Amino acid sequence: MTKIDKQNKANKNHYSRRKTNQARFGSFIIDMIAFLILVVAFAIELVYREKLIICAVPVVDIILILLPTIITIVSIVLSLTKEKIYGITFSNFNRLRGFWFYSFLHMLICVGLIFVFYTFFSVFNLIISLFVLDGISVFYFLYFSIQEIPILMHDGKRIGNIIKKRYKNRDIEDLLGKQSNEDLLKNVITNIILEEGLFTAYKTLKEKDKEYNATLLNYLLELQNRFFWSAIGDIEFIKSNLTGEYRGVDIFKALDVGFRNIEELLEFKQDYDYKEIVYYEGDTYQLTRSLFSLYKICVFCEL
Repeated sequence: MTKIDKQNKANKNHYSRRKTNQARFGSFIIDMIAFLILVVAFAIELVYREKLIICAVPVVDIILILLPTIITIVSIVLSLTKEKIYGITFSNFNRLRGFWFYSFLHMLICVGLIFVFYTFFSVFNLIISLFVLDGISVFYFLYFSIQEIPILMHDGKRIGNIIKKRYKNRDIEDLLGKQSNEDLLKNVITNIILEEGLFTAYKTLKEKDKEYNATLLNYLLELQNRFFWSAIGDIEFIKSNLTGEYRGVDIFKALDVGFRNIEELLEFKQDYDYKEIVYYEGDTYQLTRSLFSLYKICVFCEL
């Protein structure tokens, strides 16, 4: 790699990180609000401290302060496992999450600052500030729990909502130059299509808008086609590894699900009628390519 190539790569990585921080700016807004509340409580205590008589409960303070720490540690430990969500790791899946998302590093910084403030307020016996800090700690605990636990428990509905939101914002991602996130999204949706079926992917991402759904179904078929036509390009590998995986997907299962996807589309069910969803007359390009790609793979592999 030349020096220019290395510099271009470094610039691209820096640009990507900067855009990721912009996309998650909502979490910093929450931090600023929490900090301002703490500053106000501190100011009130300095002004009215001598007039207030409040008893401290240090044990309760410590327990409440520890709450966000517990969920942060659990989240990080579980994310370090090799378990995946639709073919990608937890850390990569988190890159698909939205405006209000807290990254692991951000969570750790928040927990660290809570401990710093707790130590400072305890040393100077600032009781009101400690009570407010307890409330902020409980808030972060609940927020981190709502953010992390459904994903760690593989809550299908929550995961589906994250994927759907990212799919609907994919044009914005292109404008921001986040091609790596777009590739991750395509990998996730392709995995759903070939593992759980095209209908599952369509049901997860669909809306009430007819034009949106028509575009969506063609997009899903396009992703399936990209996988199978890529497999045709690597047909020698496919032929010698039929019982293995290709791009993280079981080859035999992908072929079986691929044929089932086409079959279900052509059954013209009431809630999944191809000619009703893709209402543009004669628009069967992606469907035809799917049939042809599956046929070619079967012929080449003598299946």
